[in-house]
Amino acid sequence: MEEWKEYKLGDVCSRLKSGKGISSSSILENAQYPVIGGNGIRGYVNTANFKGECAVIGRQGAYCGNVRYFNGEAYMTEHAVVAVGNSNVNTRYLACLLARMQLGNLSAQSAQPGLSVQILSKLLVKLPPLYLQNKIAAVVKSIDDKIELNRRINDNLEQQAIDLFDYMFPSITTGNYKIGDWLKPQRGIGLLTKDTILGDVPVVAGGLRPAAYHNKANTLSPVVTISASGANAGYVALWNKPVWSSDSSYIDPSLTPDVYFWYVMLKKRQKEIFDAQTGSAQPHIYPQHIAELPIKQLENEQIIKYTEQVTPLFKMIGDTTEENVKLAQLRDTLLPKLMSGELKIS
Repeated sequence: MEEWKEYKLGDVCSRLKSGKGISSSSILENAQYPVIGGNGIRGYVNTANFKGECAVIGRQGAYCGNVRYFNGEAYMTEHAVVAVGNSNVNTRYLACLLARMQLGNLSAQSAQPGLSVQILSKLLVKLPPLYLQNKIAAVVKSIDDKIELNRRINDNLEQQAIDLFDYMFPSITTGNYKIGDWLKPQRGIGLLTKDTILGDVPVVAGGLRPAAYHNKANTLSPVVTISASGANAGYVALWNKPVWSSDSSYIDPSLTPDVYFWYVMLKKRQKEIFDAQTGSAQPHIYPQHIAELPIKQLENEQIIKYTEQVTPLFKMIGDTTEENVKLAQLRDTLLPKLMSGELKIS
């Protein structure tokens, strides 16, 4: 193996510091730049404070130590540590390396809860020659680019479903009825991480992504989940596979056959749901918060017609999402072998 060298993280970064705070009232549903915190994208704004590529390290909460690669323009918040490689390191490679180092374990070494930039700067990282970093990063990029293309395809398909919804159900959120007049989302069953048995069933709780994976589900599919607690309480997600709803609320075909209709209905009202959060120290959203949302009188024939038209779109979204899962698994299987030298790149 060619010579690998050990560095302090701070010595191979041209930037290693947190972003800046931003008020929740400044965050929009649709704007030019994503707002990135420790848990990922929180919303959008019209002013960016970062441009380029970096590793984003979550500083606090459930995703403390979580690392993601980012390339573009964004507003980085104080809950995200931004690491940009200098001339000694490929930033995408650095993000891959840091993601494998379980940085959340370092939080206990800080006087304050969460990850300290000072602690991170002293972290020792072992790097291969730059040309080898570049080759490994290129392999990862080819897979990530396909994942991103699939994501954009899905965004386009979902937008088609939203546009049709707007055409068929104008001003639907201004009526004198409530969603609870048609259905009431169910509350999931708490499942501690220690109780999960590793499988491929997502466990949905309070975050934007699965909290864990289990070997069985407690919902049918397709299923809409509404995250229950934390900074992202109220986040609406669609799953084209059964999930284990832990703290989250859910709507599945056992409650109504028109799940895709209700998904678009709730997704369009994401900000309204976020605004319904209760609790100061720990925000919450419960089934009754969803049931109390105002709505116009609904015609079942229209809902059925809409569901029939958008079902093929959402099935394509489900297939593409599953392909992305497999691509991510392939990347995560190849990466440690490439980084260890077990697999050689010509």
